[in-house]
Amino acid sequence: DMINGLVDWRLISYDQMKKTYTAHPLIKSYFESDFEERNKKLCHQRIYAYFGENAPEEADTLEEMQPLFEQVYHGCAAGLYQQTLDEVFYAKIDKHGEHFLYQKLGAWETGLSLTKTFFPEGKLSRTPLLTDKRGQSWLLNTAGVALLNTGRPKEAEEPFLTGVKMDIEAKDWENVSVGYHNLFDLQFRTGEIESGLDSAQKALEMAEKVKGEFLIWISKVGIGWILYLLGESKEAENKFSQANELCIKDEGNQLRSLGGVQYADFLISMKRIDEALELTKQNFEICKSENWINDISRCYRCLGAMARIKENYLEAEKHLKEALKIARKVGMPELEIEALLESARLNLDTQEYEDAIRDASQALNICGRTDFIFYEPDAEIVLSKAYLAQKDFEQAETFANSAYEKAIGMKYRWPEGDAAHQGRIQA
Repeated sequence: DMINGLVDWRLISYDQMKKTYTAHPLIKSYFESDFEERNKKLCHQRIYAYFGENAPEEADTLEEMQPLFEQVYHGCAAGLYQQTLDEVFYAKIDKHGEHFLYQKLGAWETGLSLTKTFFPEGKLSRTPLLTDKRGQSWLLNTAGVALLNTGRPKEAEEPFLTGVKMDIEAKDWENVSVGYHNLFDLQFRTGEIESGLDSAQKALEMAEKVKGEFLIWISKVGIGWILYLLGESKEAENKFSQANELCIKDEGNQLRSLGGVQYADFLISMKRIDEALELTKQNFEICKSENWINDISRCYRCLGAMARIKENYLEAEKHLKEALKIARKVGMPELEIEALLESARLNLDTQEYEDAIRDASQALNICGRTDFIFYEPDAEIVLSKAYLAQKDFEQAETFANSAYEKAIGMKYRWPEGDAAHQGRIQA
C-alpha cells in the first residue's frame, strides 16, 4: 500500500517499539519551510488535538507520558500556551502540584526541556507566554527548581527572583513563601548561608500570613537548618522541634522528605543517633510509599551515615551504594555530592585512604562544576584527613587550611570542620 511504499522509499520510517511513523528529516524540513506561519500553527493544533485524544488518562512512567510530551510541544508550537499548561503540563504531567515528573520519576532534564517550550525562544530569563499571572509564577519556580537540581544555580536565581517579584505584586503570599523557600535552598548550597537565613525567615513570615501549615513547618525546618550551619545549635534545635511538632499535628507523622533528612542530619551531628534512626526509618517508609525517588536517595545516605558511626561498615556501604546509584540515575548533583562525601568518610573509617581521596575528589569536582561551594569544606576536610593518614603532611595542611578559610568565608561552622582544623594546628 501507499504507506509501505513510503517506507520502502525511505521517505518515512517506522519505529517498531513505539509503533509510530516519522518523516525523513529532509522531507519534514521541506514542508515546514513551505508552510505559512498560520498553517504551521493550524497543523500543530491538529496534532495537539490528536495526541490529546490518544494519550492515556493516567500516565505514570516516562514511556506512558511520551504522548503528553508531544502534546506539550505541539500545543506550544500552536500558540496554545495557557491551554497546554492547564490541560496537559499541570494536570497530567505534574498531576496538579505533585511535581510527579521530578519527585517520582526524577526526570529533571525532561521537565526542564518541557518548561522551556512555554518561554519566548526557550529563554527562561523572559516571562512565560501565558495569560495567567499565577501560572507564570508557577512556571518560573518550576524552571528554577529544575535548573537548581540539575546543578545550574546561577541560572536558577533569576527565575526564582522574577517569580517572587510577580507574586509580591499580585499579593499571592502563599507563592511568595514558596519562592523564598526555593531561594533559601539555592543560597545555602552556593555558600550564601546568611542570605539563606534571610530567605527562610521571609518564607516563614509569608507562610504565617496565609496560615499555611505545611509552608510553616518547612520554613521552620529551613531556619533550623541555616542556624545549625551557622553554629547556633540550641536555636536550631528549637526550630526543628517546633517544625516536627507542627508536622505531627498536621500529618500524624514526624518530619518527612527533605525536612526529615535535614533534621536527621542535625541529630546525627549532635550524636543523637537513636533519635535520628527512628526519624529516618519513618521518613524512609513514607518516601518509599510515595515513591519520592530523590528523598529515597537522601534516606539511604542518612542510613549509611548512621551505620558507619555504629561501625556497621558493610551495611553502610550497601546503603551508600544505593544512594549514589539513585543520585546518578536522576542526575541531581547535590545528591551525588552528599553520597560521595559520606562514602569518603566511610573509606576514612575503614582506612581505605585512596578510595576516600577518590570519592572526596569526585565530590569536589562536582562542586566546581555546579558552584555548590557549600560542600567544598567537607570534601577538603576528608582529603586532609586521608593525606594526613598517609603522612603526606603538605597536602594535609593545604586542604585543611583551604577548608577552614572557605568555611570562615561563608560563616559555616560545623563540629567536624572546627575539630579537624584544631587537630591540624595541634599537630
